[in-house]
Amino acid sequence: MAIPKLFTLVNGELVINKIELLTITPFRNIARKDREIAFKEFAYIYHVADPRSLANIKGESEKDAHVTATSLVGLDTDWKPSQDVTNAIMYYKTEMTHVGSDVVLELLKTFKYNKDVIEQVRRSIGDTLSKGKLSKDQAAEILGLIQTTIKLARDIPGLVRDLNKAISEFSKNIEEDSVPFLRGTNDRVPQSMDFDNDLR
Repeated sequence: MAIPKLFTLVNGELVINKIELLTITPFRNIARKDREIAFKEFAYIYHVADPRSLANIKGESEKDAHVTATSLVGLDTDWKPSQDVTNAIMYYKTEMTHVGSDVVLELLKTFKYNKDVIEQVRRSIGDTLSKGKLSKDQAAEILGLIQTTIKLARDIPGLVRDLNKAISEFSKNIEEDSVPFLRGTNDRVPQSMDFDNDLR
């Protein structure tokens, strides 16, 4: 079944499908707010919930995605999503994506842990070596960590290749699953945020 797009990007601008969006209660409630705030909240929802957003492609955690999204859309660092924004995000994640995109996003987030592990191993080795003389056990542990890191380095190119293939397939499928704007309802925002007037 085709998934109607609520948001898409056209030449770097966020575009909304107002007719679809205004049929969904939390989105409609957000649309009733001040024009600039509503746009920022819609953009925030896109950045944290859409599998094609920068934060999700980078495999960011929910916490990191929040920081990225608030920064990108110009919300204050202490801004917290309202209940309507939270409900809209949950709706978007549940209804606007499919199982394939969920799996790819989880793979990206899991793959990112490789960097975290390697960084911690490097720091641990550096801390131990900075103390001077090594015991036999310490030397064996460090050599073991280095060998594990080298093995991981050998495996990573294949993992990256497979992950890129999965992302490519996912991107192709999501475009095939999305329906285009057929009713002339796609308006760029914030130039057209007066939803009530636009729909009269």
